[in-house]
Amino acid sequence: MTELRLLENQEGEKFVEVSYARSNLSRSFLVPVVPTGDASGTHPAEIMKFRWGGNEWVALYLLLFNVPRPLFERDFSPAVTLAETDSINILNYLLDTLAYGR
Repeated sequence: MTELRLLENQEGEKFVEVSYARSNLSRSFLVPVVPTGDASGTHPAEIMKFRWGGNEWVALYLLLFNVPRPLFERDFSPAVTLAETDSINILNYLLDTLAYGR
């Protein structure tokens, strides 16, 4: 089952963790998430829309951040787990872009 975590940092910014939460990697990989209206000017092929909390959100999956695990564990707190379909879609968009240049 694939269910990505939606996280929030100390500034209130939201991110989707696209690396496995219990990975032994020294870094976590994050994609920023903004309300749909805040993504104006972003090319539609560079975003993935999903619903959470009754609102539409946009994953800016081309803006892939990596954060050292100690900072990640200190500065980010889990908000919710995304639905499996949304989680798979975000990962597929990211994979398609990295592998095929969509």
